[in-house]
Amino acid sequence: MTDQPALSADETFGGKVYAYRMRLGLPQADVAARARISPAYFSGLENSKRPAPPPATVWRIARALELGPREAQILCVLAESERAITVHEAELAPEIKDLLALIRACAPSMGRGLVSRIQTTIREACM
Repeated sequence: MTDQPALSADETFGGKVYAYRMRLGLPQADVAARARISPAYFSGLENSKRPAPPPATVWRIARALELGPREAQILCVLAESERAITVHEAELAPEIKDLLALIRACAPSMGRGLVSRIQTTIREACM
């Protein structure tokens, strides 16, 4: 295990997107339309139920959220690090993949921060 603290929800790509959207006071559907992505896809990203999007989509979301360069870069870095974790996940044992899938399935009834901490702990234990 690691002594590093787990990420809080607003330190994840989806959590940051949610925080920026709440700051603007816009519904998900409005941001999705501005970013030219489906509302369901945007919801999945914001709720960390979908993998982090590619850079072009991150930039469209950043523009839709009216982010400045620094905030847009933060989103890009978070998305890149989450995509790297997803690549690592492909190398995990089937039992671990099944466990991560179960955690994702239970995620709606769990807080974002708890899900993130559990997933991070499992991934780090398998490295």
